[in-house]
Amino acid sequence: MYAYKRPKTMNSLAKSPARSNSKVTASRFINNFTAATSLAIASVFTSSGALADDGEALYKAKCVACHQPTGLGLSPVFPPVAESEWVNGPEENLVRIQLRGLMGPIDVKGTTYNGMMPANAAMTDKEIADVLTYIRSNMGNNAPAITEETVKAIRAKEAGNAAPLTVKDLIDPNAAKEEIKIEAKEAEPAAKVPAQAPTVEVEPPVEAKPVVEAKPVVEAKPVVVAKPAAAGDGLAIYQAKCLACHQATGNGMAKVFPPLAGSEWVNGPAENLIRIQLHGLKGQITVKGESYNGIMPANTDMSDADIASVLTYVRSNMGNTAGPVSVDQVAKIRQAAGPNPQLLTASDLIDPTIISDVPMITEDTELEGFKPAVHNTSGNTMLYILGAIALCGIPVFIGLIKN
Repeated sequence: MYAYKRPKTMNSLAKSPARSNSKVTASRFINNFTAATSLAIASVFTSSGALADDGEALYKAKCVACHQPTGLGLSPVFPPVAESEWVNGPEENLVRIQLRGLMGPIDVKGTTYNGMMPANAAMTDKEIADVLTYIRSNMGNNAPAITEETVKAIRAKEAGNAAPLTVKDLIDPNAAKEEIKIEAKEAEPAAKVPAQAPTVEVEPPVEAKPVVEAKPVVEAKPVVVAKPAAAGDGLAIYQAKCLACHQATGNGMAKVFPPLAGSEWVNGPAENLIRIQLHGLKGQITVKGESYNGIMPANTDMSDADIASVLTYVRSNMGNTAGPVSVDQVAKIRQAAGPNPQLLTASDLIDPTIISDVPMITEDTELEGFKPAVHNTSGNTMLYILGAIALCGIPVFIGLIKN
């Protein structure tokens, strides 16, 4: 905050010349006014929810479907972020999870969860810093902010390694707390005995030189060679983006996330699915006779090719038999959606029970072993033959009668 010193007494002003006094007063007034105005403007922009990189807005768009507005998650499927030891633990854990995703069992607040957290590597460094800072300072959490520079450094360290993490790859938040306590205790004697301080401080840098974390980056490069090729692979995208909610089988989670397998919406108009990817979906929707009420976040950060690939994969697997989705279809609908698409509801979509993308029979078809009569001329030929026989045989028959 801006601070300034007040004169000790009013007499000190009275003793100075009037002209000098007016200059001092005007100068202070201008400084105070400028500082107050700056603070007011800063507070307006800080509290505004309309900022693109606002952590709360990003949380609502990216995280609320699984972790809920309260941060309590959905037990026993999605762990809480409210008062979580992982959220309040080392910032490196959270940043790496955002960049690479997380899979497998993990204990949070005494409960074991076993699922998959998809990566959000497409988010900018600032967006990741903003949303993580929001979570770490809300919902009962009280951890320091994460800076854009921190995310950038960790992203560079993780470059070339996109494989999902497991809990073994992370720093144990409880162990990290113990280390902080130990370091704090050891720091006290070091401060009291200045002579020993240089010896203690010199050793860590010497040990740190060999531990240059270039090895993981170098070893990870071969792993990534195949990964970029999967950008247009529908199955790989499904596993990275959709599996956590809709599951590997496409059966979803009862009463929480609707199924894709054999879904009338998946086999319905492709336009519905593309618009849901670009806008997101909220509110009540009926799928295979069951009602669901939640939020499906938008995936506008995905390319047209990726959206076309993953939707084509879903529509041709898991018991679905709908046609493919083209990149041109996605591009056209994205253009119509505009830069800031709003969340859709079921009423904004085309009723899949009325219009379906499953191919309809529009022309004559042939069943195996049979041919339509329109293509069979053998009957007509037989009639011609019989007619010819009759015409030739009648005179002969009449002659025989006369004789």
